[in-house]
Amino acid sequence: MGIKCAKVVGLVETPAGSTDKLEFNRKKGEFVVKRKFPNGLSCPGNYGEIEGTLAEDGDALDFLCVRGAPAKPGDRLRMKVIGIARFNDEKGRDDKLICVPMDCEISSLNDLSEEERNAALNFFPNSKKGLPGKYGVLDGVDDAEAARTKIAACIDRYKKKD
Repeated sequence: MGIKCAKVVGLVETPAGSTDKLEFNRKKGEFVVKRKFPNGLSCPGNYGEIEGTLAEDGDALDFLCVRGAPAKPGDRLRMKVIGIARFNDEKGRDDKLICVPMDCEISSLNDLSEEERNAALNFFPNSKKGLPGKYGVLDGVDDAEAARTKIAACIDRYKKKD
């Protein structure tokens, strides 16, 4: 029996295929373009945050949902988590959940094609390449069980923040 994937609902900020990094500005209550991705890079999946979580960088836990149709900023996606990309950037630890739509037959990062896996994992460091004062390093990947542990820790941190 395989590892049971965590199920999450994520708020889409940047749709699959976008060449702009969008972000939800809570003070303004709207989505804003934070920056263009460098070198014509486009987002390989729907990218956003898991509301009700707090990651080490002080933001909600990020996700990238591979497969599935491009969503719109503000859409909420029901997904299953198949792994986690261990990522560091100029602000410190910034891990990303790797997800697929709920109806997808995939339950592990190893089930992705090599092309899909590489596109997802290389996106994070490449999305900051050449930008002044920014950098990103992929430290490795972990499985769905490690992702479940990370989600639980981020929910707990969110609940304790006040």
